[in-house]
Amino acid sequence: MTNAPAIEATYAGCWFVSWIYSILSDAVRFTRGDRLLTVDLTPYNLTSWGYQHCMDTIDNGSCGGMLNKLLFHLLPDQFPAGSTYAHFPFLTPDFMRQSLASWSTDLHYYDFRRPSQVRNSERQLNMRRMLTLTKGAETASEEVRRIIVEETVASFTKTFSSLMEKASISANHDTRVVDVTKDVINQISVCWATNFVFTTALKVTNEIIRYLRNRLKRHTDGKFSLGGAADMLVTSLITGNV
Repeated sequence: MTNAPAIEATYAGCWFVSWIYSILSDAVRFTRGDRLLTVDLTPYNLTSWGYQHCMDTIDNGSCGGMLNKLLFHLLPDQFPAGSTYAHFPFLTPDFMRQSLASWSTDLHYYDFRRPSQVRNSERQLNMRRMLTLTKGAETASEEVRRIIVEETVASFTKTFSSLMEKASISANHDTRVVDVTKDVINQISVCWATNFVFTTALKVTNEIIRYLRNRLKRHTDGKFSLGGAADMLVTSLITGNV
């Protein structure tokens, strides 16, 4: 009766385990030594929004995944809200439909349709500009553009009405007159930009306009009759006294 061969201490799969272990150990070492993932990963360096953006959240629709942030922010119009192609980019929609249903997840939050075709270069440029305006918000560009246009028209109308009311004087009991060019048209752009873009108080805007008007009269000796802020600023730049 022959003796069975002794069981060796290793087997054919040990090399694979050692190989994987060495790769993972090296990855952990690089991660722990990366300052962008350790000492520099703070709200002070990234702002509160940036710091929270780097954190994973379980209830983000991707079961804690991070790749959906990259896809939604860099390609805002390529993926509709709730698209499984962005939330689970490495899994097919049919598989995710079955998996989400088995997890008792509300399927109406997800869109399983294939995303639309890639936009042309001009469209991409407009999207990039809109993304800059919205600070990376996850929203549709068309909706944001519509809101911006409506808000701009409303704010311009409000500024125009305010200037008309303040600059007009009563001629008789039912008539008021106003120098539209001097007191409205030449001032509306400065007033609008100051109040709705730079958010400076209206009182400060009026002080700036009054200051520029005085400088124009002093430097031009009354040769110019226009008193708009734009004309005054150009005159000040020409005379080199700004």
